[in-house]
Amino acid sequence: PVRRLSGRMAAPMIDLAACLAAPLAPATLPLHEMATLARLPLRQEMSQDDIWQPFKSGDQERIDALNTARLLSLHLLWLRYGLLKGLLDSAACLQEFALLRQTLQRSPSVHLQAYLADWSAASE
Repeated sequence: PVRRLSGRMAAPMIDLAACLAAPLAPATLPLHEMATLARLPLRQEMSQDDIWQPFKSGDQERIDALNTARLLSLHLLWLRYGLLKGLLDSAACLQEFALLRQTLQRSPSVHLQAYLADWSAASE
């Protein structure tokens, strides 16, 4: 549904991952369940309200944190998929994981540091 913001029309939010998975919907798991099974830190599915409420209050940092966590978990799941599919060997997959960890460690962003801490705790 399209929502009004200060008398103007707000753009509808589209979940690209949900749209791409729609033909396979009966055979798919929500992202947070796949992340949990893969021991990744994304613990809850994002609903439109998870984005809409911070958007209404102008909390762009919260929106960025939610979207970044989802993106990072999708990337890590994609790497594991590549490993299972034989597109990556274990050394290449571990190298990609290490590169991502190093990138997150160098970032001054609080939500990226939180994701890194959650990732480390989830993989123990």
